[in-house]
Amino acid sequence: MTEPSTEQDVAGAAAARRQSFGQVHELGALDRLGRWMSVRRVRVAVGPVPGRTVADVGCGYHADLARHLFGRALEMVLVDVSIDPALGGQPGVGGFEGYLTEARSARPP
Repeated sequence: MTEPSTEQDVAGAAAARRQSFGQVHELGALDRLGRWMSVRRVRVAVGPVPGRTVADVGCGYHADLARHLFGRALEMVLVDVSIDPALGGQPGVGGFEGYLTEARSARPP
């Protein structure tokens, strides 16, 4: 896949994306392995999270990384095109649905 080369191409690519990763299809074995490897690597890189605010930009519909950090981080901020509504009931979790350009000026509920 080639990178968009102009601002118009970037806008077109963003407009074409309407769903988050994992929202409309079940994850396959390779997806689950990649997710596990990513979560493991991020947890090593970030280190202990108690008392910290953690943002997961492009978290995917199920926000798998954030789910591993629930109850450890002081608060979580999730950003993606769409986020599982069940995540909204978690204490200390704020979510922004939409494109990053829209979410960066908003504040968590």
